[in-house]
Amino acid sequence: MEDPGQRLKSLVAKANDFNVDGKIPAVRYLRSSKEMEKQATTYSAEDEYENGFLLFMKMITLLVEKLPKHPTYKNLSVDQRKESKQRCKKAFTEAEKLKTHVKKKYEAEYKLWQNAEEQRIKNEQEEEARKAKEAQKALDALSIKSTASPSLPSSSIPLPITTIAQPTPPLGSTTPDNEISPPSYPIVPSITPNSQIPQSPQSPLTGQPFSPAPTDHADAYQPTSPNNQFPPPSHVPYHVLPPQYQSSAQPSVPPSYQDITANQHITPTPRMPHFDRSSKPVTLSSLDPQQSFIPTVHRDSKPTDIISRQISDSLDGNRQVVIPADLVPRFLQAVSANTRRNLETCGILNGSLSRNVLRVTHLVIPKQTATSDSCTTECEEELFEVQDKYDTITLGWIHTHPTQTAFLSSVDLHTQCSYQQLMPEAIAIVCAPKYQTTGIFRLTPDYGLKFVTNCTQSGFHPHPKNPPLFEDSPLVRTDDVTRIQIVDLRR
Repeated sequence: MEDPGQRLKSLVAKANDFNVDGKIPAVRYLRSSKEMEKQATTYSAEDEYENGFLLFMKMITLLVEKLPKHPTYKNLSVDQRKESKQRCKKAFTEAEKLKTHVKKKYEAEYKLWQNAEEQRIKNEQEEEARKAKEAQKALDALSIKSTASPSLPSSSIPLPITTIAQPTPPLGSTTPDNEISPPSYPIVPSITPNSQIPQSPQSPLTGQPFSPAPTDHADAYQPTSPNNQFPPPSHVPYHVLPPQYQSSAQPSVPPSYQDITANQHITPTPRMPHFDRSSKPVTLSSLDPQQSFIPTVHRDSKPTDIISRQISDSLDGNRQVVIPADLVPRFLQAVSANTRRNLETCGILNGSLSRNVLRVTHLVIPKQTATSDSCTTECEEELFEVQDKYDTITLGWIHTHPTQTAFLSSVDLHTQCSYQQLMPEAIAIVCAPKYQTTGIFRLTPDYGLKFVTNCTQSGFHPHPKNPPLFEDSPLVRTDDVTRIQIVDLRR
């Protein structure tokens, strides 16, 4: 784990890691800084110090460093610039407060980590000592068993003996079956007072003197006798063998390739999953209202892993987006007159942040001009006033395709790009009343967003389809309880 100071530096570096697109008006970035401030204030109130500090720092970087370099920054009014400076000073003050909390939190976590590491090392050392002790016990037991083995007496060591040769019976002679031939007896040399006892008998094989066998191997010698015969190996009971050594009498033949492939009990090698790219885009009816939108936390995860994941979610566009289930039907009802005239209509999705979840609560339909395949909003200042009135932030947009299917055209892609650059979780809802389908899309974060950002063309123009530039948003779930509030500025 990094020390607290280094973790703070990493957090600040993450807050500064973003670019400003010159194609998006400076006034939109100025509005985005206000939404950052609202989110940071919410995180601060919920004791989410890292996310609050991070967004305040991002807001400061935008207003102080990056926005003044924007090509349309000079178009901002004096009042707008003055207001941004005041909010920036406030952000500095709040960021310093949160920095103190973050540093204390990091120091406490670092101390816990140090204690856990010390305990882990201690446990490992104790385990190694325990294993060494058990191994020594096993060696000691083996040594005691070896020294306790009985030794044969010296008189049991056989001396060299000779036998009396029996006369060969005459050819053709027989011995009755009930008679036993006399055994061959050894000739024991007699010892007299004048006899000399050899000091070291000679081995009949090597001619070298005999040496007594070591006592620890004496028990290996067992004289054979008719009453001390071991049964042949084929009669050894099967159960006396250890299981790992038990096997059939005949060695098994290695299976052939055909035998292996024909065996139904052999598990096949898993294949790579197949994805059907022809599947229809997600629709509101396919979204599970009961699906939990609370981020799953594994209890076995380290605290720093959970913190890093939450911080990443707030910057990388992975927070859940909850929309009311009545959003689409009520929007289609409100714009039905334009749909009958084959005119597109758009609306802006507004909502709030709570417990790291983004909730759509308001739908604002601004004044706009429309054609059969496009619409352009007007009087953007009125939209900002509504957002300030209800204290909401922008979470995406919704529009109709009166005669087409639900997809993102090249113009739609550029519109979505401007929303997603300012709010990574921003969604684009496309309604196709003629086909009774609805798609909820976003630009692919790893490719589509970067590609469209770098595209300099305007109007309708071709884009490559592979890799795909947009996808169904995986972050959306519906809420059957909350009802959408519609603010129609066209009236």
